[in-house]
Parts: sequence; structure tokens; C-alpha cells
Amino acid sequence: SYNVGGYGCLQVGIRANQAVTPSIASLSPASGVVGTSLTIAGSNFGAAQGTSTVTFNGTLATPTSWSATSITVPVPLAATTGNVVATVGGVPSNGMPFSVTAPSGVNACDVNRDGVVNVLDVQLMINEASGISPPVNDFHHDGAVTVADVQIVINAALGLGCRV
Repeated sequence: SYNVGGYGCLQVGIRANQAVTPSIASLSPASGVVGTSLTIAGSNFGAAQGTSTVTFNGTLATPTSWSATSITVPVPLAATTGNVVATVGGVPSNGMPFSVTAPSGVNACDVNRDGVVNVLDVQLMINEASGISPPVNDFHHDGAVTVADVQIVINAALGLGCRV
């Protein structure tokens, strides 16, 4: 405040577009296999996803629902145990630990989880690479399903092993 001509004046400042830090309070469940639907509870996520992201130990995921206090997201194929982070408007949240568990005998290249790697898995990968299906099998962790990711499944279907 300051004084002008004997009258007290109050100076008020308003900041526009000040970034608010998103905060993760809990994960439910705290562990699960690839494809598990995870609910992230917290605050300051924003009403709509827009360009905001969720990562599992650095691996980009594709949320299925988004609100200011809750995000639902399946565990992506290439996820590894580590922190889940929501980034809103370029501002990362605190990390919350999530343990990725693997059912015994599951082959990462068995995209549809039917027990064999075959042409159906290759077609699913092609659908992801072409944008027909959400990109969840990003073996190279580059943020997109590409021809290189499809080739990994083709090689596995040909009996050359799944080298992720």
C-alpha cells in the first residue's frame, strides 16, 4: 500500500496464466500387468487432457479419461516399474511409484495376448502405426508406434524371437 494525497491506497497485482503444479495423491491399484486400468487421483490436472501427458517411468501412456482430479489410463506395453508422472501445461507432477508386474509366460510381442504371435498381432501393430488404433505398443519408447515397432512383431511371428 502507499499514500496519495493523504489517502491510503492499496496496490493489487493479478498474475495471469500462472502455472499450477499438478499433484498425484494416489494410484489405484499401485501395481499391475500391462493393460491394467490405473486411476490417478490428485489435483490440478485440468478439466480436459489437451496436450497434457502421463508417463510410466518415462514411457508415454494414452489416458482414456481425464478430469481436474482424476485420470484413468491403461498401463502401456513398454511400461517398466517406476514413477507415474502427469505433466500438465509442461509442468510435471510429483512421481508416484507403480510396479509393473508380468504374468508368467507372456510374450511382449503377443499384442492381443492370445498365447501366440501371428498375423493378428502384426495387423494390430499396423493399425497402431497407421493411427487406426491408439498407440500402446511403442517398443522403442519414442512416443509413436512406427514401422520399426511393427517389424519387431513381424520377426517374432516369423519365429525369430521377440527382441524388444
